[in-house]
Amino acid sequence: MRRLHLLAGAFALLSLAACTADPPDPLSSGGPSSEASRPQQPPEQTTGQKLTQQLLMGAEAPASVTTLRGSLARPGGPVAVEVDILAVQASAETTLLRWRLRSGTGQPQQVLTSSLSRPGLVDTRAVALADVAGNQRLQPFTYIPPLKTEDLRCTCSDVPKSVSAAGVQMYALFPPLAANATTVDVVIPGLPTAEKVPVTR
Repeated sequence: MRRLHLLAGAFALLSLAACTADPPDPLSSGGPSSEASRPQQPPEQTTGQKLTQQLLMGAEAPASVTTLRGSLARPGGPVAVEVDILAVQASAETTLLRWRLRSGTGQPQQVLTSSLSRPGLVDTRAVALADVAGNQRLQPFTYIPPLKTEDLRCTCSDVPKSVSAAGVQMYALFPPLAANATTVDVVIPGLPTAEKVPVTR
C-alpha cells in the first residue's frame, strides 16, 4: 500500500501544478464527452502517466482476479480482446485499478481506438468502477495540461497500438471509494462487467 499512498500524494501535487479546472466530481470524474475529431496516434507519455508508471515500476503484477472476453470497437471493425482484472487497490485519497489487455485470438492485433475514451483521444477514461451497494460510479481523474482549456489528459493508460497473447499491463487512478466498499464492479466498454472484484486497502 505504500506505493499507492505515494501515488496519491504525488498526484495531488501534479493536480495543483497542471489542473486549472474545478475539482473532479467524485461520483463521475473525467467521464466521456463528445469531441468531434478523428482518432489520433498516442501522444508522448504525460507527466501523470510517467509518474504513475514510475511508482508502479518493479511492482509484480498480481494474479488475475477474473478474465473478461469481448471486443474493442475500431473503424475497421471490432477486435476480439481479453482483459485480466488484476487488482483494485483503495486508499483514503485514491483508488488504483490494475488490469491487462490481451489479444483475444492469440495472435498480435492492432487495437488502437478511441472507444475507451472520447473521439480524438486514445486514453482509457471511459473505464469505470461501480459500487452498486454504495450507489457510486467512478471514472479516472482527468486534468487540463498547461496552456490548454480542456481535460485532454487522464491518469490512466493509453490504449496501445497493438497487443499480443502476453498482453499489456494497464492502470487507471480514480477518486476514493466509499470507506465501507469491499467489492466493486469494473466496467470496460465492449466487455462484460467484472462483478464483485475484491477491494484491497
